[in-house]
Amino acid sequence: MREQTADDALKIQLSSSREMLSSRSDKEASDNKVVARNTLHMELGYYSDKQLEYHLDEATRDRLIVHTRQDAAHALLNTITLMMEVRKINRRARNTQIGSPCFASQLRF
Repeated sequence: MREQTADDALKIQLSSSREMLSSRSDKEASDNKVVARNTLHMELGYYSDKQLEYHLDEATRDRLIVHTRQDAAHALLNTITLMMEVRKINRRARNTQIGSPCFASQLRF
Protein backbone atom coordinates (compact mmCIF):
# COMPACT_ATOMS: atom_id res chain seq x y z
CA MET A 1 0.00 0.00 0.00
CA ARG A 2 3.05 2.28 0.24
CA GLU A 3 2.61 3.67 -3.29
CA GLN A 4 -0.55 5.49 -2.20
CA THR A 5 -0.64 8.74 -0.21
CA ALA A 6 -2.74 9.04 2.94
CA ASP A 7 -4.99 11.64 1.25
CA ASP A 8 -5.62 9.39 -1.75
CA ALA A 9 -6.34 6.46 0.53
CA LEU A 10 -8.68 8.56 2.66
CA LYS A 11 -10.78 9.57 -0.36
CA ILE A 12 -11.17 5.92 -1.36
CA GLN A 13 -11.85 4.78 2.21
CA LEU A 14 -14.51 7.44 2.80
CA SER A 15 -16.20 6.67 -0.49
CA SER A 16 -16.22 2.93 0.20
CA SER A 17 -17.44 3.40 3.75
CA ARG A 18 -20.29 5.68 2.65
CA GLU A 19 -21.37 3.23 -0.07
CA MET A 20 -21.73 0.47 2.52
CA LEU A 21 -23.67 2.55 5.07
CA SER A 22 -27.34 1.94 5.49
CA SER A 23 -29.63 4.94 5.31
CA ARG A 24 -30.13 4.76 9.09
CA SER A 25 -26.40 4.83 9.89
CA ASP A 26 -24.61 7.78 11.42
CA LYS A 27 -22.52 9.10 8.52
CA GLU A 28 -20.51 11.53 10.64
CA ALA A 29 -19.53 8.87 13.18
CA SER A 30 -18.53 6.53 10.38
CA ASP A 31 -16.47 9.25 8.66
CA ASN A 32 -14.76 10.10 11.96
CA LYS A 33 -13.75 6.48 12.42
CA VAL A 34 -12.35 6.28 8.88
CA VAL A 35 -10.37 9.52 9.29
CA ALA A 36 -8.98 8.40 12.65
CA ARG A 37 -7.86 5.02 11.23
CA ASN A 38 -6.32 6.71 8.19
CA THR A 39 -4.40 9.12 10.45
CA LEU A 40 -3.08 6.23 12.54
CA HIS A 41 -1.98 4.34 9.42
CA MET A 42 -0.29 7.45 8.05
CA GLU A 43 1.64 7.88 11.31
CA LEU A 44 2.62 4.20 11.22
CA GLY A 45 4.05 4.59 7.70
CA TYR A 46 1.47 2.60 5.73
CA TYR A 47 1.40 5.21 2.95
CA SER A 48 3.97 6.82 0.70
CA ASP A 49 3.88 10.12 2.61
CA LYS A 50 7.17 11.23 4.15
CA GLN A 51 7.41 10.04 7.72
CA LEU A 52 7.96 12.58 10.47
CA GLU A 53 11.04 12.08 12.61
CA TYR A 54 10.69 13.24 16.18
CA HIS A 55 14.14 12.56 17.72
CA LEU A 56 12.87 12.36 21.31
CA ASP A 57 14.73 11.02 24.29
CA GLU A 58 13.07 8.14 26.13
CA ALA A 59 11.75 10.18 29.06
CA THR A 60 10.13 12.77 26.75
CA ARG A 61 8.66 10.04 24.55
CA ASP A 62 7.19 8.26 27.59
CA ARG A 63 5.70 11.51 28.92
CA LEU A 64 4.10 12.20 25.54
CA ILE A 65 2.64 8.71 25.43
CA VAL A 66 1.10 9.15 28.87
CA HIS A 67 -0.33 12.57 27.98
CA THR A 68 -1.71 11.18 24.73
CA ARG A 69 -3.49 8.41 26.60
CA GLN A 70 -4.88 10.98 29.03
CA ASP A 71 -6.09 13.15 26.14
CA ALA A 72 -7.72 10.14 24.48
CA ALA A 73 -9.49 9.18 27.71
CA HIS A 74 -10.68 12.76 28.18
CA ALA A 75 -11.98 12.90 24.60
CA LEU A 76 -13.78 9.59 25.03
CA LEU A 77 -15.46 10.68 28.24
CA ASN A 78 -16.49 14.00 26.70
CA THR A 79 -17.96 12.13 23.76
CA ILE A 80 -19.91 9.80 26.05
CA THR A 81 -21.26 12.79 28.00
CA LEU A 82 -22.29 14.55 24.79
CA MET A 83 -24.01 11.42 23.49
CA MET A 84 -25.97 11.11 26.74
CA GLU A 85 -27.03 14.76 26.50
CA VAL A 86 -28.13 14.33 22.88
CA ARG A 87 -30.22 11.30 23.87
CA LYS A 88 -31.90 13.36 26.61
CA ILE A 89 -32.65 16.17 24.17
CA ASN A 90 -34.02 13.71 21.60
CA ARG A 91 -36.25 12.12 24.24
CA ARG A 92 -37.56 15.52 25.29
CA ALA A 93 -38.19 16.48 21.68
CA ARG A 94 -40.10 13.23 21.03
CA ASN A 95 -42.16 13.72 24.18
CA THR A 96 -42.91 17.29 23.15
CA GLN A 97 -44.00 16.18 19.69
CA ILE A 98 -46.18 13.46 21.14
CA GLY A 99 -47.68 15.86 23.65
CA SER A 100 -48.23 18.70 21.17
CA PRO A 101 -51.25 17.24 19.34
CA CYS A 102 -52.91 16.44 22.66
CA PHE A 103 -52.21 19.92 23.94
CA ALA A 104 -53.33 21.50 20.67
CA SER A 105 -56.63 19.58 20.75
CA GLN A 106 -57.39 21.16 24.13
CA LEU A 107 -57.02 24.69 22.77
CA ARG A 108 -60.13 26.48 21.60
CA PHE A 109 -59.99 29.54 19.44
